[in-house]
Amino acid sequence: MYNWTPIQKEDIRWILCDFDDTIAKNTGYPDFIPTTPIDGALQSLKKLDDMGYKIVIFTARPWVDYQNIENWCLEYGFPVRRIICGKPFGKCIVDDKNVAFNGDWKKALVDILYLE
Repeated sequence: MYNWTPIQKEDIRWILCDFDDTIAKNTGYPDFIPTTPIDGALQSLKKLDDMGYKIVIFTARPWVDYQNIENWCLEYGFPVRRIICGKPFGKCIVDDKNVAFNGDWKKALVDILYLE
């Protein structure tokens, strides 16, 4: 029988981060073309990366946008380990590990580190 070893909370090193209006500003409807980084996003995600966290972009954008997202992240120097496109659509996502982003990366960084 397989010996299941639970992962301890302090050992979870993946940070899932939305793309649009969380790390990237965009042109809005109808094209939503990414423009520049949200203030503080690059510095905060680099700090988390330096601390050993693995940054994953988890976006509602379709998989056809994967290469464009990856290229945008590379252009601005975002330390992204993985990109997951097509998160489920709904009014909201309810999760026990959620950090709400309200446009302030200083607060988001504190909230993320508080989860430790």
